Amino acid sequence: MDEVRRYGLYSLIVGILSLILMFYTEDKFLEYSLYIISIPSLIFGIGSFLIPKVRRSKIGRIPFRGF
Repeated sequence: MDEVRRYGLYSLIVGILSLILMFYTEDKFLEYSLYIISIPSLIFGIGSFLIPKVRRSKIGRIPFRGF
């Protein structure tokens, strides 16, 4: 598992946990705070698994005609 997918998995776990806690809390401030955490975490977590894998041998280099 590459670095982006690993951080995406962590972010997805944090997003799901904060979404679950958001439904069980009664405090409006805590609910809003968990909402702020959960939505971007879920978007990044889902998006990191939708990005196709890079199959280049040297990932950090920008491909152009010289390679």
